[in-house]
Amino acid sequence: FSILVLDASYPGEDLEALRKSGKITLCHLSLGNASPAKGWFKPLEEAGALGETQVGSESRAINLKDPAWGNLLIQALIPQLIEKGFTGLFLDDLDPIQQRRQQAQASALIDSIRKHFPQLKLMANGGIEYLPSFAQRIDYILLENRIAKKQQLIPLPQLSQTLKWLDAGFKTNPK
Repeated sequence: FSILVLDASYPGEDLEALRKSGKITLCHLSLGNASPAKGWFKPLEEAGALGETQVGSESRAINLKDPAWGNLLIQALIPQLIEKGFTGLFLDDLDPIQQRRQQAQASALIDSIRKHFPQLKLMANGGIEYLPSFAQRIDYILLENRIAKKQQLIPLPQLSQTLKWLDAGFKTNPK
């Protein structure tokens, strides 16, 4: 594999070895949810930027309307990940952001990440319904559970809609 998605806790010396072998190392980063196991949970909780607990999980929704998350990302978290040796970000949980009707804030956050860190590779997971609003600023899109889910193909009408949304994203960013 040439692109690897790794947890923020992955050892820096191992990241260096992967980079030297030509791998793109993306740090898994949920834009929409925060887990108590992550170091950035407590600052977000203290700032009042966390919402309800996610069903079946300890994670809590991040309120993207609160500037605390964007500030933490741009000023502290992403610089630390770059310092550690990550060459990009895997921006996860974009679908729940739409369900919370915060896709404009997610697009603005992705725009800010690209503006402040143009050297990073960015892969989005989901958010296909609003892909045209951020497609210009990402390098890759992952369509998790959009073709098949639990070893079953997605019904044709749903797949057709996914392909229409993907086409709209490609029109915005043919790369």
